[in-house]
Amino acid sequence: MVCAIKAKEAKYGLCRIVAGYAWKWQTKNLLQPAPSNIVETQAYINQGLYDIDIDGNRFIWNVKYDGWISSPNSVNEIGCIHTIQGFDLNYAGVIIGNDLKYNPCTNLFYVDSDEYYDRWGKIQTSGADLLQYILNIYQVLCTRGIRGTYIYACNPGVREYLHKMINPRQR
Repeated sequence: MVCAIKAKEAKYGLCRIVAGYAWKWQTKNLLQPAPSNIVETQAYINQGLYDIDIDGNRFIWNVKYDGWISSPNSVNEIGCIHTIQGFDLNYAGVIIGNDLKYNPCTNLFYVDSDEYYDRWGKIQTSGADLLQYILNIYQVLCTRGIRGTYIYACNPGVREYLHKMINPRQR
């Protein structure tokens, strides 16, 4: 997905990867100066300064909060709901984190609140309301790509559910 989004960025522009709040923002205010290209971004990651690790693939959250979408290095970072809301992209890559899980036996989605790191979201909601809140976040993220959207789900249950529900002709 990352390679596909970067290829689409080179061809069309305005292609980004975004994710739900399933990882701590450990690098907030640590990356000084802020990386401006993939080499600088990778140098920080090599120093252990990263936020997201998915099977050994490491990324940093959006360094800029305001104006991230048009930042030249944003294609090398992962954006959040706040950096993407209100913007349309040509292509979006959406990472559904381990905050959202699916139980195939009960046919229900559920929240793993230990894997959800938006402290304001946790303060304001809980239980079924937190599930709806997180589902809404992912709905917004999944609707940002005008030409197309790539989705990667960290949780195997969610991944299998999406694989069954998405029409193979649309993949």
